[in-house]
Amino acid sequence: KPVVGPNNNIYIASNRTGELWSLNQKGEKKWKFNADGPIRSTPAVSAKGTLYFGTDQGTVYALDSRGEVKWKKKIDARIFSSPALSGSGTLYIANWDDLLYALKTASDGLAQSIWPAYQHDNQNTGQQKKDKDDGNKSGWGLPWDF
Repeated sequence: KPVVGPNNNIYIASNRTGELWSLNQKGEKKWKFNADGPIRSTPAVSAKGTLYFGTDQGTVYALDSRGEVKWKKKIDARIFSSPALSGSGTLYIANWDDLLYALKTASDGLAQSIWPAYQHDNQNTGQQKKDKDDGNKSGWGLPWDF
């Protein structure tokens, strides 16, 4: 499932190839990152544009908005859960062995974008509030009916 960063780029991960793509609003590819295994969860994107996700190989990644690795951490079991990022910068992610990890990051919470994490937010509301009626001219090419 895609997420949207503070720069309005769209980020999509592949659960088959282990690739993570950055697309602009027109759907044009900006960059592609190759992880060490399939990415079965939705990334979370921070207010500063850092992307967080895990792989089948048990690696948690932090990428900058250019697709460069900021850091990675091996946690020794497959990661299927989508990460949650707290306002204080703690990244929560679970692995296949039913362990929950809390990793301290330099982040200051989720991005203030249209869809920064799985199910929209850390409360998993799955809803985006529409501030005004823009006649479905949101710039995303989709009719947002909320």
